[in-house]
Amino acid sequence: MMCPNCGAEERLGIWLTPKKVAIFDKIKRSGNEGVPYSAFDCSRDSLKMHIFQINIMLEETDYVIRGKRGPISCYRLVKR
Repeated sequence: MMCPNCGAEERLGIWLTPKKVAIFDKIKRSGNEGVPYSAFDCSRDSLKMHIFQINIMLEETDYVIRGKRGPISCYRLVKR
């Protein structure tokens, strides 16, 4: 479902702006492997802020976006 006024879309019961939808969908599609920050079209600091804001909205759900450390740092969606 999409808001006809602002373009926000619903994911897991929360409403996200188009930029956050793109970030969320890319992370969700990546599965357990996660997606590296370099796969996004924004700065690392901007990406971290978007993920922080998405996680605030996800607090009422069973999910959270977590960073996965390793040779290549990446983000993945996990169940709490």
